[in-house]
Amino acid sequence: MGTSQARDVLHAVADALNAVLACPRETVETTVLTFAAGGHVLLEDVPGVGKTTLARALATAIGGTVRRSSSLRICCRAICSA
Repeated sequence: MGTSQARDVLHAVADALNAVLACPRETVETTVLTFAAGGHVLLEDVPGVGKTTLARALATAIGGTVRRSSSLRICCRAICSA
């Protein structure tokens, strides 16, 4: 796949996600590009803004799965054991 084809596919995925999500376009594009580059994405924000929905929608779009980790439990464990 050439560079222009890859760009078109990534834009199509971002467009499809933006059509069904209420996230800022920049967040969706950054998430898609990070995934495409082989990186990991850490979505941090207050509850109820769509982090899990974005992750699940991207996973569905690419035929993948979602694994969640709650850093709050890790932080609490570290604080409580200190």
